[in-house]
Order: sequence, then C-alpha cells, then structure tokens
Amino acid sequence: MSRHPGTFERRVRGYGFIDRVNGKRHVLGPKDYPELRGELSENERIELATRAFKRLQEDAERAAVGLPGPMPVSGLLDAYEADPLPRLAPNTQKTIRRPWPDSARSS
Repeated sequence: MSRHPGTFERRVRGYGFIDRVNGKRHVLGPKDYPELRGELSENERIELATRAFKRLQEDAERAAVGLPGPMPVSGLLDAYEADPLPRLAPNTQKTIRRPWPDSARSS
C-alpha cells in the first residue's frame, strides 16, 4: 500500500491532486486547496493528500446515507425559502426576504 492515497502531478503553478473515492475520480487543484500553489515538500504533500482523502471519504459517506454534500449559502437560502418560510407569519416572511441595508453590508 502507498504512503498516501491519490497522485500528485506537477503543474505550471503548483500541484494537482488526483484521487478516487467510491469509484469516482476527483481532481483537486489550487482553487480547492490554496496550499497546492508553489513548492511543497514531500511531507506537506502527504499531509495534504491525507486530509483531502479524508474529506472526500466523509462526503461520500454523507451521500451514501442521503445527506447533502457541500452546498453554497444561496442553495441553503433557497431551500429555507421553499420549505419553512411559507409557514411563518406574513411580517416575518417580509423581514427575512428584505435585503440588508447598505450600512450593514459595509461593516
């Protein structure tokens, strides 16, 4: 067995990491893990590969039992508005849907 799961490939600006979890290929790069930019020692690559593999396994386990994987905040808000929001009082719905004032966004 190898010392770590997956494979690293040298790219122009850093490294890429390729791994398989439950038969699905995952390609990770600097957008997913900023530490892949630049030079990495072998120990740093092994540590990163172990962390990435663990995260991918956890996501696969969640998907296997029917739980959602990583979701953007906009997806969470859409799900909230579709399910619990209509059951709230009308003024509460209006308050939640109201956009933030400009002064709150600038701080």
